[in-house]
Amino acid sequence: MPSGFRGQMQIMLKIGHDMPKPIPDLVIDDEGFSGTLSFHEQPSFCKVPWSAVFAIDSDHGAHDVWVEAMPPERLCAVASP
Repeated sequence: MPSGFRGQMQIMLKIGHDMPKPIPDLVIDDEGFSGTLSFHEQPSFCKVPWSAVFAIDSDHGAHDVWVEAMPPERLCAVASP
């Protein structure tokens, strides 16, 4: 992941096998997912373990959130009125 994104509390990554900008090396397995993603049109290989994922949304309206996996800082931001 490009250094400009490191340290951000939350990053939304769009991945899938039928993306408008294909990810030909996308691997999704028991460990997490990896592949060459595009950040501001610049390719960058990323490897993301499932332990770093706390929410998943789909283009079809399905979503899952694992509150117990959220970083404490993000959990506080969500819980604040």
